[in-house]
Amino acid sequence: MTRPVAAALPPGTDTLTPRIFRALYSTFDLHTICSAYVAVPAGTPWFSGYSLGNIAQQISQHEYPAPAQPGPEATPPDRRPQLPRRPVTGPPPANLPRPEDTARITGFLHQHPSWSAFWDKRDSLWRVTEDDPDSGLYAASADTGTVIRYMRVNS
Repeated sequence: MTRPVAAALPPGTDTLTPRIFRALYSTFDLHTICSAYVAVPAGTPWFSGYSLGNIAQQISQHEYPAPAQPGPEATPPDRRPQLPRRPVTGPPPANLPRPEDTARITGFLHQHPSWSAFWDKRDSLWRVTEDDPDSGLYAASADTGTVIRYMRVNS
């Protein structure tokens, strides 16, 4: 048995989407920025701007109400089983990069903004690529020096 396929709307004709979203998710506020949507819990302050400085200024000028203090009768007891907590000591887990390697990559990227890098936790290696969509430059290695040399040679 074949299922009917929903027809895609032509671009620019999805004007019901915000209305339907608001009806389905009335506990969220929906905001539109250019062609992107932002959904935040209702009443949550949110800030947008063309620069981080502009957003920081908005945050610093925003008045924050004191949080409501729920009474003891309003807070239900936590009935979940409590798991023992492990102390956070020793070296980072094996699937995380060393902090000094992260600092080296960050320093390079700060001087070369046309590159992006991230640590792949699954494969325990750095993945780097040039941000130009027409560029095919890409490298992956667990060795920080190798990916930095690759980016330096191709910058």
